[in-house]
Amino acid sequence: MEKADRWHSTSDGGKKGLLTPYRVLDLTDEKGFLCGKVLGDLGADVIKIEKPGGSRSRSLGPFYGDIQDPQKSLYWMAFNTNKRGMVLDLDSTDDQEIFKKLAQKADIIIESYRPGYMDAHGIGYADLRRINPELIMVSISPFGQEGPYKDFKGSNIVAEAMGGLMFVTGDRHNRPTVSGFDFAYCHAGLQGAVGALIALHHRQTIGQGQHVDLSMQEAVIAALQLAPYLWFYSERIQQREGAKTTWGEKAGTSQIVYPCKDGYVLWRMYTGGLGWQTQNLVQWMEEEGMAADLATVEWSQVDMAALTKEQVVEWESVFEKFFLTKTKKELFSKVIEKGIMVFPLYNASDILQDPQLKARNFWVHAYHPELQSTLSYPGIPFKSSEVSFPFRPSPLIGEHTSEIYKEVENVLKSTEGLSGKFQEGKNAEEDINGHDSALAGVKVLDLGWVFAGPFVARFLGDYGATVIKIESFNRVDPLRTMSPYAGGKSGVNRGAYFLWHNPNKYSISVDLQLANGVQLVKRLVAWADVVVENFTPGTLEKLGLGYEELKKINPGIILVRVSSAGQDGPYAHVRALGQMLKGLTGLANTGIPGQIPTPNPVAHTDFTSGYYFTCAALAALDYRRKTGKGQCIDGSQIESGIIFYSPLLLDYVANGTVETLKGNRIPQAAPHNSYRCKGDERWCVISVFTDEEWRLLCIAIGNPSWATDAKYSTLAGRKKNEDELDRSLESWTIQHTPEEVVERMQTAGIAAGVVKNAKDLFEDLQLKHRNHFRYVEHSEIGTSCYSSPSYRLMDTPPQITMPTPCLGEHTEFICREILGMDDEEFIRLLQEGILA
Repeated sequence: MEKADRWHSTSDGGKKGLLTPYRVLDLTDEKGFLCGKVLGDLGADVIKIEKPGGSRSRSLGPFYGDIQDPQKSLYWMAFNTNKRGMVLDLDSTDDQEIFKKLAQKADIIIESYRPGYMDAHGIGYADLRRINPELIMVSISPFGQEGPYKDFKGSNIVAEAMGGLMFVTGDRHNRPTVSGFDFAYCHAGLQGAVGALIALHHRQTIGQGQHVDLSMQEAVIAALQLAPYLWFYSERIQQREGAKTTWGEKAGTSQIVYPCKDGYVLWRMYTGGLGWQTQNLVQWMEEEGMAADLATVEWSQVDMAALTKEQVVEWESVFEKFFLTKTKKELFSKVIEKGIMVFPLYNASDILQDPQLKARNFWVHAYHPELQSTLSYPGIPFKSSEVSFPFRPSPLIGEHTSEIYKEVENVLKSTEGLSGKFQEGKNAEEDINGHDSALAGVKVLDLGWVFAGPFVARFLGDYGATVIKIESFNRVDPLRTMSPYAGGKSGVNRGAYFLWHNPNKYSISVDLQLANGVQLVKRLVAWADVVVENFTPGTLEKLGLGYEELKKINPGIILVRVSSAGQDGPYAHVRALGQMLKGLTGLANTGIPGQIPTPNPVAHTDFTSGYYFTCAALAALDYRRKTGKGQCIDGSQIESGIIFYSPLLLDYVANGTVETLKGNRIPQAAPHNSYRCKGDERWCVISVFTDEEWRLLCIAIGNPSWATDAKYSTLAGRKKNEDELDRSLESWTIQHTPEEVVERMQTAGIAAGVVKNAKDLFEDLQLKHRNHFRYVEHSEIGTSCYSSPSYRLMDTPPQITMPTPCLGEHTEFICREILGMDDEEFIRLLQEGILA
């Protein structure tokens, strides 16, 4: 692949990046930081607008030099790169007018105020659309802009609880825990960028912008794995398993986190089709005389469900003894050498030293004059064959205010009192008639399997892209045969994992081991706009379908490659599952202080890469519209996952601090935890950020004597006495149902939520109001269910109307209607075994 330089400085004067010259106004706090950052990383001109004196979010740590200073927040610096900064007071009518004038020339606005705030200040979407009919606004809020919970206060822990993730994270014998570092905030921002770019694509079709309404609760659900479909298809509730994992209905429970000589690694006993993984590890153990009886086991024949608990524990103890003799680096070396899926739980130091990231030029080094220091930042998680990507450090408070004023000077002089003046333009209702899907006309060829690649295709399909999934009866996607099964009956069309994640796709079965099968795929490449794949690097080239070959067929083709570690580098060839790859991102460091880590059971990097590379695909489509050029996107799942960990990486770079397990506690809030409530496995979360909120909480629970103790009156006091505080508060919550606690807290203005299990999600009033779960009839299983995108385009909502396809269900339709085959050719390909 031809490769552009990966980075350029914004000071070099070059017009580079995929989203040049779009302008974005970013009004978000931490709930939406990543949305603006992703758009800025892709080349948009993002203007970060703060109140005078700086955003409240600048008080979030860690801090450079461990000195609390709004100009030294590493949290701010990590998530606000590639943005310019200006100061406006949106409570001031004068500054509201200035903002309206800025909005007249903007393409996208991102905001995360409470629902109704923008409207109350005369700068809501209806007001701004009158000024600029092409404007897109993305609103990120805890529960969305409408519905019974729309006015509920939210926080990261509340979103993780109400979105179902906390219930399955942690150890059953301990309280539910949050995942990694601000998981919900980061997902909301990342998914918001997808919504913005879908709306931008639609705008290029009809000339109208629209409002994008994102719910943080739904952003968490969108990144869930197993829990919702285990309930829908089996009526079983996924439980917290701590350092263990359940792989399907009959696979049994096995350990996934093991201690080693200098930390922890992720590993499980692979059996069946992946039994060779365990066989290779046991062979290494045998060479060192530590295999015991494991060498006699035929791992490909082992049925985990048939084993006794005692047998599993006995085998696990042998693996653990071996791992304890090796460092993380020694164990990971065998991943590279033999393809054994033993992945270390990286901390910040490990990530900074990783040879793959260095080889791919992932790190960006930026000098900060105000700090007189150079910091290393994670970069964008993919390379482009066509462009380089910008980098500028996060802005100081109001750093570019004068510069931005000068740029819009002509607008400021020529427009006076814009509010109330409607510019005639196309009517949105009329324009979308016939274009009721935002991505109608976009054609996607899905060569992926399992999660990461197919996610990109699915996210495009949800908004109307035509997606054709290439499959084969000779090599069935593993998710098709992974339990649980619809109706409890096995079959390639009944696996719940596959059913849940692949709606809105056509399926054709083609044998790619045959030359004519590859030729047929090439005909579909000529039809497509985007090709998505997540094979091991080199596989596509061996099939004769590498990017250089695809360009010959279709010069405008966009190839999105979603491999574990990217297409180049010392361990690019490594095979892995997202549940294991997350060990390399830092986000598996979840759990209670002093105990073994208990990462969530989600294939983290599959979801982050799915959303990131959907952004890349949409930006590449826009770039092709402007230039006529296609490109190859070389993505790394690992790199996409690391972005969420950025503040803790900067903390290590700046201060040498290596994060330790924190449970549910954060520096800026107390109480901030999950609390037992009345009933079996019933929990709530409560997060108190200010002393005034603490006063309101005390009133809400009846001012018990312990709560009025002066030692709790300040945040510093509550943090100092947090253990005792949590015990006392739980003595109250355990007397009430979680719903009762949350109603009382939210009425008082306290961010709180029920720790919801999967059954709760399907009964959730807010999710029902927003029609989150969609039901479509499936030809084999009857009613199938799907999770909606967290980002709702208000003029062109998601259309989940096609059920997940049966294997090869649309082979004839695709061949005849899309490729134009006649009867003779179609029958011949069937007889030759090319099609099935």
